Amino acid sequence: MKNLKSYKGICLLALFFFLNVFASKADNADILIQTFKIYPENLAPGGGLSVSDKNASTPFKFHLDLSRPARSTGGYYSGECSFVLVYKDNNNATIDLVSRKVTNADFNDGLGKPTGSAIIPMDAVLPKGILNGMLYIRFTYFNSAQNKVVTEERTNERIQVIYTEKAVPKAPIYMVAGTNNGEYYLSLNDAMSTPAGWSNRGIYYHAYKTQAPGTIPVYEFKGKSYDNDGEPGLPANLTYYSTSNQKPTEALTGSGSAWEAAPSKVAFYAYSTQVPGTIPVYCYSHERMNLFLFIATGEVSDLLVKKHIAFYAFPAQ
Repeated sequence: MKNLKSYKGICLLALFFFLNVFASKADNADILIQTFKIYPENLAPGGGLSVSDKNASTPFKFHLDLSRPARSTGGYYSGECSFVLVYKDNNNATIDLVSRKVTNADFNDGLGKPTGSAIIPMDAVLPKGILNGMLYIRFTYFNSAQNKVVTEERTNERIQVIYTEKAVPKAPIYMVAGTNNGEYYLSLNDAMSTPAGWSNRGIYYHAYKTQAPGTIPVYEFKGKSYDNDGEPGLPANLTYYSTSNQKPTEALTGSGSAWEAAPSKVAFYAYSTQVPGTIPVYCYSHERMNLFLFIATGEVSDLLVKKHIAFYAFPAQ
């Protein structure tokens, strides 16, 4: 009799456990990811996550659109699940960017009424220096076919990471000449800012005020010019432009004439080799005085001697 009671107790316990498990499983059904999208302001042309600055992290927004099935008896199955936004590089290394647990409350509408869909908006940040690879969702949910909770790497619904570096605008380079002193210099400033005693000769070519991809600094060097008697020459103050930051090697005439050892500044940015759309800018020296001009096109004085290509820039027009 005692054994019979024990047997009945075991059977009741097993039945209770089975009913609980069945009830728990019966409350779950497949949750689907309908869409995984990056917000429009973060999209690259043609799609994908736009990364515009390789030296900064990239904040962006995305959302998941989820759905859950309705019960035949009314209402909806449980919407509980979770996901992780994953970055994967071209060597298959991954970084978990952000995660979220989804509850039944996420499926409620604005009035708190349960629905069959949920839109989950999220903020994420891609670390700096990442210029390619992809984003995908690691999704954990109850799979009814397998009758268990599964985690899937949803790489088929990936979003590519695309480097879309912002274009650096070109800047006009003006030739400014002294009215009476025979001196010249190159300037990024327009004629409105030309100092008294100088005249703006107009745009000679275009380069960059800030460094663009593939460009290098063009340094401005200053120097002093003297005649053979040690008196200030004409011109007395010299300027020279070079893609090297080393003291110019151009020889100067006159007692005491010399270049400064270090550049005074980066004048602008240009190319050291020719790229589509650019033209060579030549260094010319004057036959009779310490004068150096940097000219791209047009007629020059017979007294000017072409020395070498100083850099490449875009034409004035």
